[in-house]
Amino acid sequence: MVTIDGRFIKSTLEDQFKVRSYSGRYMYGEHCIAVQIDADSGPESDMVLMLTEAAIGKVQNFGSLTTGDVEEAIDKVRQAMRKAYTDNLGRGTVVYWPHLLVNKELIEGSSND
Repeated sequence: MVTIDGRFIKSTLEDQFKVRSYSGRYMYGEHCIAVQIDADSGPESDMVLMLTEAAIGKVQNFGSLTTGDVEEAIDKVRQAMRKAYTDNLGRGTVVYWPHLLVNKELIEGSSND
């Protein structure tokens, strides 16, 4: 079973996208995992494909891969993306998951922001 959480998002996307902590609308100072998308990183669709490929790869690591496993991995990414919000930053977009709260120092202290 694949879990799409902050650690999974960060490890999957940090080579191509800037992964950071973010406090979005109505979060009242809480920080969540976020991905900054701009001209240098590639489009949001690249982010979704990378998450999907990683989710399928993670399922495959547990043994033989079935159609049901692939469908489950794709569904997990779909569910995660449906819970994502976006903010326009003027020169790019940030995609963030308010339900995936993170320790700001943990994310930003690891080379981001």
